[in-house]
Amino acid sequence: MFLGKLFFDQSSQDAFCKLSGDINPIHYDSIEARKTIAGQCVVHGMHTFLCMLELLIARTQTAYESYSIKFLKPIFLNEVFFCDWDKKNNILKLTNSSNIAFVSIKCNIAIHKPYAGNGAEIPLLDNLQNTPEDISIGDLHEGLKFNPYFSIAYNDGTHFIAQTINFLGKYRVFEIISLSGIIGMQVPGMHSIFSECSFSFTSTKSQPICEIKKIDQRFNLVELQYKGLNLDAKLLAFFRPRPMKINHVLEIKKNISSDSSLKNLKVLIIGGSRGLGAWAAKILASQDAEVFITYRSGEKEANEIAEEINNFSSGKCHSMKLDVEDFQSNQIPNSLDHLYYFATPKIFGKQSDALDQNLLNSFLSIYCNSFYRLSKIFIGNGGQKILYPSSIAISDPLPELQEYIQAKIAGEEICNQIEKEFNVSVLKPRIKRVLTDQTATILPISSENPFDVAKKLVEEMTSGVRN
Repeated sequence: MFLGKLFFDQSSQDAFCKLSGDINPIHYDSIEARKTIAGQCVVHGMHTFLCMLELLIARTQTAYESYSIKFLKPIFLNEVFFCDWDKKNNILKLTNSSNIAFVSIKCNIAIHKPYAGNGAEIPLLDNLQNTPEDISIGDLHEGLKFNPYFSIAYNDGTHFIAQTINFLGKYRVFEIISLSGIIGMQVPGMHSIFSECSFSFTSTKSQPICEIKKIDQRFNLVELQYKGLNLDAKLLAFFRPRPMKINHVLEIKKNISSDSSLKNLKVLIIGGSRGLGAWAAKILASQDAEVFITYRSGEKEANEIAEEINNFSSGKCHSMKLDVEDFQSNQIPNSLDHLYYFATPKIFGKQSDALDQNLLNSFLSIYCNSFYRLSKIFIGNGGQKILYPSSIAISDPLPELQEYIQAKIAGEEICNQIEKEFNVSVLKPRIKRVLTDQTATILPISSENPFDVAKKLVEEMTSGVRN
């Protein structure tokens, strides 16, 4: 039975952050969220659950005593999802237009009329927690108990679950909401991914408590038991990888040959605020080069890199905002020697193996059309050499990367065209998987060290131009 569509935008996201107190950056800060394995803001798991339950109650006038919820894939903003009810098996499912399941909920023991009363009022915190706990799985141990996080705004922004509140009672619903804050703000906290939740309604006068029941460091997994006033719950969550750290320029200098110098070399690095672009900027500057690093949204990171380089190295760094798909020719500095093209849209995380023409067009725009236009201006301003990092995925493809691979193949042809048309050198190495924020995974996958890769690229680009 089709129950309805769900669509989450920034407004609904902000409202649930305020309602639940779960202000983990992965849910509301697009700059910080891009450093996670999701690559963008993710809808709260309990938000999706409550919206699905609201549709079920509105359609069937039935709720359930217990629920087993699996968050199968991240829900992103501004996408349409479809909620269906399998009445025979009592399963709620949320899918996309490709019929891929994102959330699955098993419901048990039907409730055909509303609960009497609102349930027991949960104790709110006087001082709200403003930042998630920044802990590692090694900081925890089985049997550890802690007081749960409650910061529910009781009368603020609950219109989207009005029928659920009327059916189950205000405090029962708000205790469900509070589970989001436990995971997102306490354990695992800052670096969490909510995976599963099972709960049943109960009634007790005991103070709510959380206990760590199981830790599995092989999978960075933690299992929590929550015993509350209106419900008991089992929560499963992963510790996701932390954002990648780029070594300080002084540390990088120690690993560069002391007689290396690239004085007077001027390099434009597209995408220099993070990843390989940031590594390359620091490596070049530590050898006296002058670098111009661009960013599209990472202004803070770019400025921090520029400040560090200018304060602690003999090189120079300038940070500048540049959208490769929307820029003016006068934004490109004159008298540059080299161009490094590390433009990096979100590559991983596609929800289907089917070809996405819109995604392919987006990649072609960045990796081909914009690259050619930028290269033409760069060469016209006196540029001599270009680095266009390609990918080993071309020869060792993954189905989920087919749009990226097609765009990179086309990009290599653009490189050949530029070499013939302008008589300049274009280096286009096929790089293996490099450990970056984009490629980090919960379970480790073999990846190249970013410093080693960036250092080799710089060496190949600067061969023969050292002072």
